Amino acid sequence: MLRGHAKNPNSDIEFIDHSVKESINSKRAEYIKQKITERINRCSQTVVYVSENTHKSHWVNWEVQKSLELGKKVIAVHKGDKPPAKLPESITKNKINVVTWKDLSKHC
Repeated sequence: MLRGHAKNPNSDIEFIDHSVKESINSKRAEYIKQKITERINRCSQTVVYVSENTHKSHWVNWEVQKSLELGKKVIAVHKGDKPPAKLPESITKNKINVVTWKDLSKHC
């Protein structure tokens, strides 16, 4: 969804895809952290897409904490009218703003 939005010429939001091309469950966790940190440093803010399964990912909590540590604003976005029943701990603990996809541009 984010990649498609980035290509939309009518969008006010600019997304640059800097995804790491290494398997998430790689044995190279330090490499992945280094690459993700480099990408977070190049961004003005971090947008976290939350779904019903996002809370299961240990990487999401690490990315949110790293973004905050680096002084980046973090916004969580979800599709539909209401957020998932269970959010990642880093989102709730840090009182991250959770918005709908259609309201994202108001918060960026």
